[in-house]
Amino acid sequence: MISLLLLLQSGNLMEGEVLEYQARLGFFNIGKILLENRGLEYLEGKPVYHFRLFAKGGALGIRLYEDFHTWVDTSTFATVKFHKKQDEPGWKYDVVITYRNDTAYYKGMRNGKQIEEKYPVPSGAMDFVGMIYYIRKVGIEPGETLRIPYHMDGFSGTARVFVREVKNCSWVKKKDDTCYSIAPIVPVDKGKAREVLNRGGELLISSEYMIPVKIKVGMKVGSIVGFLRNIRGIPSGE
Repeated sequence: MISLLLLLQSGNLMEGEVLEYQARLGFFNIGKILLENRGLEYLEGKPVYHFRLFAKGGALGIRLYEDFHTWVDTSTFATVKFHKKQDEPGWKYDVVITYRNDTAYYKGMRNGKQIEEKYPVPSGAMDFVGMIYYIRKVGIEPGETLRIPYHMDGFSGTARVFVREVKNCSWVKKKDDTCYSIAPIVPVDKGKAREVLNRGGELLISSEYMIPVKIKVGMKVGSIVGFLRNIRGIPSGE
C-alpha cells in the first residue's frame, strides 16, 4: 500500500493507470466509469499522451454510453485530437475533432447525419478529459485559480478551475484523506460561463495525490456519481 501511494504522489501520471469507478444514480448501481492513461503515442510524428474517459451502464430506462479519447501535447497538454462517442436517449454522436493552430475541425456523425464543421479555438486549448490530467499534473491549492484555454462542443474560451470546498474524504487506497471539491467553469451555451459538471456536478480530488476519488455529473433526471473502487495497471506487486 505504501509503495502504491508513493507512485501516486501528486504530479505522477502513471502510464497504463486505470481508475475504475462504480456509477450510481441515486441508490441504483447503473454501470462503470473508467479514466485511463494509455501513455505515450505519436501523431504525425509528434509525441502525445493518450487519455480516455469511458462510461457505460443503464437503469430505470436511462442508457449511459460515453467513450472519449483525447491525445494531448506532452509539454503543454493542449489537445491535438479528440474522439467523442455518445449513445444516449435522443443523442448519438461519433465525431473526431482535430485541433490545428487556431481551428478545431469536426468530422463524423451526429444523430445519423454526417457533419463537417470548424470552430475557432484559443491557442493551447484543452478539452475536459485532458484538463483532468493537467490538473493532476500541475496540482492546485485552495485560493488558487487555474485559467486554462478551452474548447469543446463548439465552444471556446478560458476555463477557470478552483477549489470550491475542502472536505474530509475516504477512498479505496486511503481511508483518512483531505479532498478538494472542484467544479471547473467553462464557456458553453454561446459563450456563457457555466460549470462543466452542471446541475450540482463535482470532481472530488485527493489533495495529496490529485486523484479524482469521486466524479459527479448532473443529468436532467438527477446526478450520476462515480465512486473510485479500484486502481489497476500500476506495476505488479504494488
